[in-house]
Amino acid sequence: LRLRDVQVGEGEAVQAGADVEVYYTGWLTDGMVFDSRRSPSPPAEFSTNGVIEGFEQALIGMRPGGIRQVVIPPDLGY
Repeated sequence: LRLRDVQVGEGEAVQAGADVEVYYTGWLTDGMVFDSRRSPSPPAEFSTNGVIEGFEQALIGMRPGGIRQVVIPPDLGY
């Protein structure tokens, strides 16, 4: 798993099992978008326990307002 904080948020960091609201875009290695939730739509709401392992690990430690680039290897994906 590779993480790069583009913008560090403020406030309490996400803990394992937390309920979160996030905007995201998922790209395949060829650049094709496979899923996205962007403004002006409302953010996606879910528990970090309800997503693939790589996404869960990527969200833990983020702070509200943060932007993080993530590369999820196949063994932590679908």
